[in-house]
Amino acid sequence: MTPANSSAKTELQGLKLANDLFAPLLNPIAGTQSAWNNYSINRLRTTIENGTLLSKSSEEDEEDEDEYDEDNMPRSVDSFVRIYSLASPTYIDVHLRYYCRPRYSEVEWFYTLGYKIQRRPPGKAANVSAIKKEFIEGPPPIVHTRNGWQTLCWGYFDDSNGNYGSNWRCIELGEVEMNQEGAVDVYETLFGELEKPAIGSKAELAYRRSLVRGMRLLLAAAGISYEVACTNDEMDRRPRDYMLEGLSDKWVARGIRNACGFQLKRDAEEARKGAQKREEQGGGHMYSEDEDDEDDSSF
Repeated sequence: MTPANSSAKTELQGLKLANDLFAPLLNPIAGTQSAWNNYSINRLRTTIENGTLLSKSSEEDEEDEDEYDEDNMPRSVDSFVRIYSLASPTYIDVHLRYYCRPRYSEVEWFYTLGYKIQRRPPGKAANVSAIKKEFIEGPPPIVHTRNGWQTLCWGYFDDSNGNYGSNWRCIELGEVEMNQEGAVDVYETLFGELEKPAIGSKAELAYRRSLVRGMRLLLAAAGISYEVACTNDEMDRRPRDYMLEGLSDKWVARGIRNACGFQLKRDAEEARKGAQKREEQGGGHMYSEDEDDEDDSSF
């Protein structure tokens, strides 16, 4: 912004300033002038200092670098993205921690995807180093459980009880933590109020798609494209570059549908088959808080 433009912008305040800087906004709410001013300052300064991606690190182990390199898939990613609302003076921060390393006799894999809704943006640029201190160092289920952070989904291969090396089996643990209240909250934060239609009405499918779109946007912010079916005729399509499920069961898509308040006819049977597959691998249990006391150095 040039000095001349800068002085011109100072004459605008509140929603008018935000509309002038970041139009088009979608049916913006009548927030206070101070809230919209802070939104504009935060968004402008954060973008100038950091661009669209606030922080991303991608590291690869130097040892054994010839192992399964041909797939060109991410191995170690820690990314942090901010999505500014098009309807209100708010934003959502999205954080992905991901690791996937195939080895000769096992696969090391874990990830956690979390988000934080900021309803009162401060009038300054994002402090990335301070935000990173809000995460908990530990296994995937607990990384995004404090300081206003919430978990969308997580997963990992359990390597406890001697499950490594030549004895390794695909013991998958994972869960979609999002609930329906959270799904509505995410959508309305980004796009504005969403009215829930009557059950069985023609508008019900559009409502489903809107909520699923909000969930997919959180994934997309982290570079993950996961197509989630909203009707029985549609199919779930996993991301090509990131592994969100360790086995054949597409439980992330099913969990997103459940969070958005609906299920498809096939979901119950696919959930049963998925549980059976995990049982065959020696798993079949979900994460327990008791595991917090175990060694989590691998994460």
